Amino acid sequence: MREAKSPAGVRRVPIHSDLKNLLTARTRGKHPESFLFPELPEVPAGVARERSMPLSKRFGRYRIRVGVDERVEGRRRGLVNFHSFRRWFITKAEHAGQLPHIIASVVGHEHQGETLGTYWQGASDKALRECVEAVSLPKPRPLNRKLAA
Repeated sequence: MREAKSPAGVRRVPIHSDLKNLLTARTRGKHPESFLFPELPEVPAGVARERSMPLSKRFGRYRIRVGVDERVEGRRRGLVNFHSFRRWFITKAEHAGQLPHIIASVVGHEHQGETLGTYWQGASDKALRECVEAVSLPKPRPLNRKLAA
């Protein structure tokens, strides 16, 4: 099992059924401990950056090129970034009637309070799967190859 930034980073998360073909192709013939995106460079020990940084930067350049940006005066960073996917999922899951503590389990947020923060032993695999499947993924649009480079 790989390390994570926090204890909540190591958890079971069901993959949406719409992504089955993509995940099957990316994991075919690979060891269970293999990275899902092996093309991302390993980060040398002691370097303070994450393995996903090149992908995050590329996404940032792409979204700005296609005009997806939201800025607040006086702030260096825009409001649209990789975490926008998490915000989108959390909002859509809540709109689909999913319980907040189940959504928190899917996205790796800690539970607050005595009951859930101390005594709860976690969501069932069934509840996690129902939460993920309750969100309808957007249908992919054809990719303009000029913009993707």
